[in-house]
Order: sequence, then C-alpha cells, then structure tokens
Amino acid sequence: MLDEYATFQMAKGLARRTIQNRHECMKLLEKVTGKSPGDITRQDLLLRLSRDITPSSKQRERSYFRSFFGFLHDEGHRTDDPSSTLPAIKAKRGRPRPLTAVQVNAMLNGGAYSHTRTMILLAAYQGLRAHEIAKLQGQDIDMSSGILTVIGKGSVRAELPLHPAIADEALHYPVRGYWFPGRGTNTTGHIHSKSVSDLMRRALDRAGITTARLTGHSLRHFFGTELVRGGTDLRTAQELLRHSSLATTQIYVEIAQEQQEAAILTLPVLHVPERSGRIAA
Repeated sequence: MLDEYATFQMAKGLARRTIQNRHECMKLLEKVTGKSPGDITRQDLLLRLSRDITPSSKQRERSYFRSFFGFLHDEGHRTDDPSSTLPAIKAKRGRPRPLTAVQVNAMLNGGAYSHTRTMILLAAYQGLRAHEIAKLQGQDIDMSSGILTVIGKGSVRAELPLHPAIADEALHYPVRGYWFPGRGTNTTGHIHSKSVSDLMRRALDRAGITTARLTGHSLRHFFGTELVRGGTDLRTAQELLRHSSLATTQIYVEIAQEQQEAAILTLPVLHVPERSGRIAA
C-alpha cells in the first residue's frame, strides 16, 4: 500500500522530501501500533496525535493521515477512512525568529570552516533553505546574468537575483557539479540537508548563540526581516522568500519598533477644531 501510495504521489509531482516524510510517518505508525494500514482505527490516530509534540507537528501528521487514508479509501483498499473525522488542530500563529546582523557576523567569525561560512551566506543573502543549500550546483549560478536558479519546496523552480557576496563565493567553487558533495556511503551526490542544519547549529554554538528558538533556519528569517527593514515591500519579500502565501511571509518578517514608529508618523495631519462649531439652541 505504501509503495502504491508513493507512486501516486510521484505521479502528482510531489517533492521527493514530501513523499519520504510521509512514508516515514506511516512506517512509524505501523511500528507503534503493530497494525497494517488496513487495520488502523480512528482511535489509533487519535492516540498518535495526543502525544506531547508541538501543535505544528500535530497539524503536519494530521495532514499526512488525511492524505494517506483518503488515498486508501479512494483506491478501494479500505471501506472507511479513519482520518476523515480527526479533530482540527489549533496552533498559535508562528512568530518571526530572525538572527540579528551581529549574531550572523558572530557565526561567520566563530571559527567555522569556509564551506560552512558559504552555507551561512547562502541562507543570509539568498534566503536558501538547508535542502536547497545541500544540492546547490555550479551550473545553478549564471554569473553573466547575475541569476541564481533554485529548485525549492514542491520542486518549484525560481530564479533569484545573485547577491554580490555569493558571486564572490562562486569563484572558489566548481562551475559545474555540487558545491557540497557527499562522502562515504552517501549516494545522493551531495550532502544531506541534515548535515547543513548540523553545521549551522555548530556555528551558532561557537558564536555563543544557544537560544533554542534560533536555528540555522533563522538565517532565512534574517533574510526576510532585513529585506523589509531595508525598505523592501512585503510582496517583493514574499517573491524572494518564494512563499506561496503572504501570510507565511509575515511569520518570517519581524517589524522593528522604529519601523512601526516611522509608519505611524506617515499618517496625514488632520485638522482638529478647538470647538465643535455647534450653535447652541
């Protein structure tokens, strides 16, 4: 059933990472319940969702359950869909968690090796995600046109303006092939995205940044926040962050107090009379 489901998702054009994440979730469900997909009950799914994990993780797992068991029902593998009446998961709206320029400089100057420094710059100056950094190739950069091509979430292709700092970095990397090749038993050709995240975490630790909510992904929040702080409108920031929804971009962008104060002062001056002007009866 899982193999058939994977084929169905590939036919839909879903990203390899999405398919893999769903597969791992269903295999774990099978392991902890001791049941095959055809025997899983609504109560089994509720028990999985009731464990102590973050609301966003619960929302993600619920969506995986809805997709997989809906597929089994549609394909005739089950006469029912145990996920169809799962309760909606309430989650607070995410808050921006950007690193500051001081913190990013501390990461760059904290003893990180050159490859790690390049990864930090790719996240901070281009807004790349860990898995996008991992599979970056020399041919993704067109120096003549100043364009960086990236295949993002959902295998969506985007062309980004190349930041001068990244153009400088490109001079030290191959013009074709992976910038960060895999080693040993790694058969992907490039390092794993988790390796990128781990290297970012070490750079944060060396910089003395131990706040749990600040991670390598916070460099992407830095990217979005600094764009808007520098005068970029939110719609353009959305395009550069490659978000399908402006609401997602708002989670990434922190509006500084001084920006809010400056915005307030742009409101037009209104004339307020000292008296109402009414004539007493």
